[in-house]
Amino acid sequence: MDSNRVANDWSHLDTRLIVLVPVIILGLAYTVPYFSDRYGIRRYPGPLLAKISNLWFANQVFHRRNIVAVHEMHEQYGTFVRITPNQVSIADPDALQAVYGYSSGAQKGDLYEGFVVFAQNPSMFATRMRDVHSRKRKYLSHVMSMKSIQELEPIILHHQQVLVQRWDALCAEAVKHKAGVTGSCNWKARDGRVWFNCMPWYHFEAFDIIGDLAFGLSLGMLESAEDAAPVVVSQKAAMDSYFDSEKAPVECTTVPAVKTIDESVYIGLLTGTLSFLRPCRPLLAYLPPFKASMKSRALLAKMAVSAVARRLASGESRPDFLTKLITATDDNGHHLPAGELSAEASSFLVAGSDTTSNSLGAITYYLARTPAVQAKLQKELDAVLGSPSPNDEAVIATYDQIKNIAYLQDVINEGMRLHSTAGIGLPRIVPESGLTIAGMTFVGGTEVSCPTYTIHRLKSVWGPDADEFVPDRWSRGDRAELSKYFVPFSIGPRSVACIGRHLAMMELTICIATVFHRFDLALEDPNGKARTLKVYDAFLRKPASVFVGMKRRV
Repeated sequence: MDSNRVANDWSHLDTRLIVLVPVIILGLAYTVPYFSDRYGIRRYPGPLLAKISNLWFANQVFHRRNIVAVHEMHEQYGTFVRITPNQVSIADPDALQAVYGYSSGAQKGDLYEGFVVFAQNPSMFATRMRDVHSRKRKYLSHVMSMKSIQELEPIILHHQQVLVQRWDALCAEAVKHKAGVTGSCNWKARDGRVWFNCMPWYHFEAFDIIGDLAFGLSLGMLESAEDAAPVVVSQKAAMDSYFDSEKAPVECTTVPAVKTIDESVYIGLLTGTLSFLRPCRPLLAYLPPFKASMKSRALLAKMAVSAVARRLASGESRPDFLTKLITATDDNGHHLPAGELSAEASSFLVAGSDTTSNSLGAITYYLARTPAVQAKLQKELDAVLGSPSPNDEAVIATYDQIKNIAYLQDVINEGMRLHSTAGIGLPRIVPESGLTIAGMTFVGGTEVSCPTYTIHRLKSVWGPDADEFVPDRWSRGDRAELSKYFVPFSIGPRSVACIGRHLAMMELTICIATVFHRFDLALEDPNGKARTLKVYDAFLRKPASVFVGMKRRV
């Protein structure tokens, strides 16, 4: 009897231990690093969960508000905020050079591992080793120079012409009908304007341009007004066909490109934040919260492979971005392997489309919300391009015509400052020698970052109206001083900053000048709900919608 009771007691104890031991282990795994304070950053304030786990930041990513959440923490706690157990976010303008300057010796953080789409073949963006990154940049340093981009300007102008033609057609349709659908885009007519969401159109234009510039093949999205890009059915078969003219043409289907890139970037950021998820990626594809995103990640790889395979199969020789990669060789004289070609192609698609279209949408929104600024810009454009006429063909401004219009550049810069498309703080690992940043010393191995979105809204730099769209701040203040803290493309020379900044600025300048010279745009409810631009965060800040009313200027 007693022996049975003892046995039962032990069975209950075993059950309790089974539950209790993992809890204790898990608790120690999180609390021991916090109290041992390996990096000496326990003194920095921040959310409690962020001090012991990456789950706080991951939760913000999951809810698509990570950039604004970090900004809110800086408003609450000040300059230094601990946002993960080993990362401190630093909202100090003088920290930019210390963290991202080439002489800092800092290396990209672990987060970038989440953006490796092709195994063992990180793109130039995702590469963390500085020597490998430098080698990769050499492949594109010439083709991405301002001189080379200007040689490809006719391609940009062509697609800008197509956009204007499509919008002219919308204006004409709005005179005849109350509402309609063009491709996948709905519109309605009211008060002499055609009302529609301009974001899809900017996405279409950006994809068509990067497809043409990078791969010599436009995706035709503007013509069809549909978000559809070709992807190969078999990724392996397509990659095997690279440089093999005897291979049969690869079989393709189509997928929504904008959604594919958005979802794949989101899951890349999430798995970059939570390193333990990376080995589990095959399993994530079956879990409802991640299923769509993991599918998009696979489709992005296929989209990139499709672009390379179609370009190589065409046999065409032209000075596009892919040609530079195809002819590039490593230190041993070998051409780039298929995986590396594909990885860089995926980077072209993401960086060359999403960043530009999101910035265009935000700038358009701010101009539509502030009619006085829009009118001033149109006056400046008319002085250079002439007044628009209802019977004129669209004037597609060349870059040389408009690049020196100071107010145009002020409008674009102000829109990029306020929206901060790449508003995330890019993590860097402090080198073994340590770094002194904004008066504080950080030991080797600590991760530090400067949140661009917050830097761009510091009242100490931009004035008490830092949260407002005021292009005149660039002319009334010290332009050179402001430019030191304006970092939409990171900082430093081309070897450090965004390699595509010349292309991005040319596209933004040509598009904004052409659209606002030809059209007048307004918000439906500028003092109500439309007063705030709804944005989804991830690695980039993406406007959910920019619903505008458009009419021709006459």
